[in-house]
Amino acid sequence: MGDSAEQTSPVPDRPSPLLVQVRALRVSYPLRGGLLRKAKGEVPAVDGVSFDIPAGQSFGLVGESGCGKTTLGRALLRLGPRSAGEVRIGGEDVYGLDRGGLRRLRRQTQIVLQDPYSSLNPRMTVESIVGEPLVVHRAVARKRRRARIAEILARVGLGAGYLPRYPAELSGGQRQRVSIARAIALTPRFIVCDECVSALDVSVKAQVLNLLRDLQTDLGLTYLFISHDLSVVRHLCSRMAVMHRGRIVEQGLRDDILSNPAHPHTRSLLAAVPCIGPSDREGSRRYRTASDSPTPGEVHD
Repeated sequence: MGDSAEQTSPVPDRPSPLLVQVRALRVSYPLRGGLLRKAKGEVPAVDGVSFDIPAGQSFGLVGESGCGKTTLGRALLRLGPRSAGEVRIGGEDVYGLDRGGLRRLRRQTQIVLQDPYSSLNPRMTVESIVGEPLVVHRAVARKRRRARIAEILARVGLGAGYLPRYPAELSGGQRQRVSIARAIALTPRFIVCDECVSALDVSVKAQVLNLLRDLQTDLGLTYLFISHDLSVVRHLCSRMAVMHRGRIVEQGLRDDILSNPAHPHTRSLLAAVPCIGPSDREGSRRYRTASDSPTPGEVHD
C-alpha cells in the first residue's frame, strides 16, 4: 500500500480537552459454584459510581487494593464490561457508539498501565511500540513515521537513540516513558493512568509525575489518575474521590478531603501514610481507625 493510502487528515498538536461524566456506573461479575459452576449471584466490582472530571483537569481515584479502581478505569474506556449506568466522554455515550465511533474514541482516549515490565511487548523495538498506534490508525504517512516517532520520544525525554532498543534494554523509568509515549502518539484528549508510577522508585516516580503534568499543560489532557498513594494524588490532582468496596464514599476538592476527611475509610487511608517525624505521627494518629478492608470475593480491582 502506498504512502498516499496511509495519509489521513493531520492530528492537531493540541486538541481541546474532554469532559468526562460518569452516572450510576455498575460493573458486576457472576458468582459461580457447584459442580456445574452455575451462577449463584453477582459480585459488584463497581456499584453505582457517579462523578465528573472537568475538561483539562486531573481527577484522583484512591482506595485500597481490591476496591474496584482498575475495573472502573477500564469500564470508562469500554475495555471491560458494564452492567448498568452511563459513561459520557466529550458528550458522547461511550457504550452507545457504533464501530466507527468506537474507533474514533480509541484515538481520543488512552491508558497507561501499572507495570512497565509487562505492558510492553518484549519482542518489539521502541520504534515499533510507539509507532504501532500510528500504523493502526494510519495517522502519519510511512515516509514521515520514523521522524514522528522520534518527536514523540523527545516529548517524554528520550532521544532517537532509543528507537532500535528493546524493552529488556531499558530501565523501569525508561520503559514507563515509552508507555507514555505510546499513549500520546495519537494526541489523545483523555488518559487513564492506572497506578502508573507505583512500580517505580521514589526519584524516578517524581520525574514521571512531573512529565505527566508537563504533558497535560502542553497537550491539554484530561486525566483519571488511579492510585493507592495519597502523596501522588496530592502532587498531580485538583479533585479526588475515595473508593471503598466498589463505591465512592467521598469526593471533592483534594485539599478539602485531605485536610478534613469526612468518611472513616478516608481517615484510615490517611492513617496508613508513612510517618517521617513526630509531628507526622501525631497527625496520623488523629485518623487511625480499625481495619475495614473488603473480604475476599466481595470486589475485584
